[in-house]
Amino acid sequence: MHVVTNEQMRLLDEETIKRFVPGLTLMERAGQGITDAILELAGSAEDLCVSIFLGVGNNAGDGLVVARLLTEKHVKCTLFYLIEPKDFSPDAFKNYAKLAKFRKASAIEEVNLFLEGWEDKVIKGFTECDLIVDALLGTGINSPVRDSYAEIIGLINHSGLPVMSVDIPSGVNGTTGEVMGTAVMADITVTMALPKTGLLFYPGKAFTGSLEVVDIGIPDEVIDASGLDTWILDEMSALADLPHHGPDTHKFQRGSLLVVAGSRRYAGAASLSAVSALRTG
Repeated sequence: MHVVTNEQMRLLDEETIKRFVPGLTLMERAGQGITDAILELAGSAEDLCVSIFLGVGNNAGDGLVVARLLTEKHVKCTLFYLIEPKDFSPDAFKNYAKLAKFRKASAIEEVNLFLEGWEDKVIKGFTECDLIVDALLGTGINSPVRDSYAEIIGLINHSGLPVMSVDIPSGVNGTTGEVMGTAVMADITVTMALPKTGLLFYPGKAFTGSLEVVDIGIPDEVIDASGLDTWILDEMSALADLPHHGPDTHKFQRGSLLVVAGSRRYAGAASLSAVSALRTG
C-alpha cells in the first residue's frame, strides 16, 4: 500500500474531484467508513452515545456525515462546534444543512464552543457519552495548536473515554509526524484512502492508536499516475513476495546462505541472521 504526504494526498483528492467524482461524494464515503468503524468498535448502535468535535474544513465535513449516518441509526449524537457553521468549507456546510431534519426532531444535541461556559458543557457531555470522535483538525495543520483548540484537546485527552480520530489525530502533522504543540491521543485513527507518513513515524505514531484505512474511491489510475514512491511493507505483502515451496521440500532444495556479520564482541547480527535462515528452512 502506498504512503502519502499531506501534499500528495491533496493532489490525489484534487485530481479525483476534477476527473471522476465530486468532493461531496468523497466526503460521504469517508463518513460512511468512519461510521462503519464506530459501529464495529461499539458492537451495536443500541444505547450508543457519541460526542463529535468539529473544527473547520473538510475534516469537520466528514464528522457531520458521521453525525447524520449515526442519527439515522438512532445513535445519540452531540455535536460540539468550534466555529460558527456559516464558516465551514462549502462541502462541510452542505452536510451541516442535511442535518436540518434531525435538528427539527431534536434527534441531535448541538453545543457551540465559541460561546461562554463551553467548558462545563463539554465535561457534562463526557459523562453521557461512550465515544469521542475527533474531527477538529485535518492533515493541513502547519502551525502550533492554540487557544480553544488546545484547551479542548486537553479535555479530550483527560476524558478517560475512547477516542476515534478522523483522518489524523488533531495536532499531528500529517507529513512529518510532528506534534504541533499538543495533539489528540487517539485509540483508533480512521484515515482516508491511504496512510499518511505522519501516522507511521514518531512522535505522531504514538498518538495514532490502531490505524484503519478507508477506501473512498480514489481511482487506481490517479494513484498510478501520481508518481508515489513510498509503500508500507506489511506482513501479507512480504509473504506474497517470498517464494513458495511444497511441504516435502528439503534444505538442499532451498538454497544456501552465507552470513558475513558480527565479530567476537558483536555476534547479535550473525545470530539473528542464522536463526532467521533456520526458521525459514
